[in-house]
Amino acid sequence: MTLFAVYRSACSAEAVARLRRVLALRAMLASGATQRQVAEAIGISQPAVSQQLKATAVEGVDPALLIDAGGPILRSTAEERGFADLAVFGSVARGEADLGSDIDLLVRPPQGTTITELLTLQR
Repeated sequence: MTLFAVYRSACSAEAVARLRRVLALRAMLASGATQRQVAEAIGISQPAVSQQLKATAVEGVDPALLIDAGGPILRSTAEERGFADLAVFGSVARGEADLGSDIDLLVRPPQGTTITELLTLQR
């Protein structure tokens, strides 16, 4: 591997890590935690949480990158709620997505799941 390839690989890994941190913060807030509670739990200040959320836009990001960065968060969130077999389908799964593409997810809900629980997972 050339040094150019090593550099590009490191930049890509950094972009995924930065996006993953923001997606994790958003997931914690969506689960009902406040920015102050999140900050205390992860050992940073509340203004640092706020700054990270503002500094990294999720809108306009390549859907494949969102899946790469958010996959562990999606799986964890689904499993915590009893959902199984999370899968991506559509243009993202086929490698044909562009910036305007949506992300299509398929999940097997636990028996007795209500529509409200499905919508909560979607959020």
